[in-house]
Amino acid sequence: MQITNVTPVNSSPKISIVTPSYNQGQYLERTILSVLNQNYPNLEYIIIDGGSTDNSLDVIKKYESKISHWVSEKDNGQSDAINKGFRLITGDIVAWLNSDDWYEDGVFDEIVKNYRTNPLAIWVGDCTRHYVARNKIRLLRPVIPTFESLLRYWRKSFCPAQPSIFFPREALNAAGLLDESLHYAMDLDLWIKMSRRFRFYYVNKNLSHYLIHQDSKSGSGNGFKKFRPEWRSVCFKHLKSASAKDKAFFYADYYYHRIFKPHLLKEN
Repeated sequence: MQITNVTPVNSSPKISIVTPSYNQGQYLERTILSVLNQNYPNLEYIIIDGGSTDNSLDVIKKYESKISHWVSEKDNGQSDAINKGFRLITGDIVAWLNSDDWYEDGVFDEIVKNYRTNPLAIWVGDCTRHYVARNKIRLLRPVIPTFESLLRYWRKSFCPAQPSIFFPREALNAAGLLDESLHYAMDLDLWIKMSRRFRFYYVNKNLSHYLIHQDSKSGSGNGFKKFRPEWRSVCFKHLKSASAKDKAFFYADYYYHRIFKPHLLKEN
């Protein structure tokens, strides 16, 4: 695989991308190239590897001259790895891209164009989900998140696809780092915290590709069923600080689903 030649964008805000990685060597090169092939002139790319024992380090070293910072050492899981990267970022626009996902071409230019019109917005676009076991793909168009909508974990597409979200560093500074006690819902928790002070806006473009395979959290065993207990816990935690109006609408919807659509609330 070779890095392609694309005309870069000039005089642009810095974009910081963090990739957490652990034993995903068979997918990692595609991930890295999807970042580098944007040929964005003001890129900060950070890879935090958890001490992989496969060919991941060979892949990283192949491109290390174009990577701003990388490390391979034992960590305490995905959230810890991402936070290590977040502590190093200096960019204006921030995102993380897991080591088995990849960006669509031209994504950074699109995000920067939107950023210039509203630098304090959180931008969310479409995502293509790839199901390896079923040999299927599905385009996901997000429900534009708000604090209220993010709490309704039983609703379809309540939480947008993480790799298709870009946010200003100010939003991360305000929300704080990921909760490292969370294994599945750390992104949801972060979006809820950000939604208190920042608005999400839609980018009408497929921004990323999300791979679901047997070694991924969403593809092993029961898939997203494993996410539900943490989703519920995170949503009820943030509900405590919601307004009386938000709580009333939440519980009205929640008990309606408990009575008429209980399968959507099933956690096991």
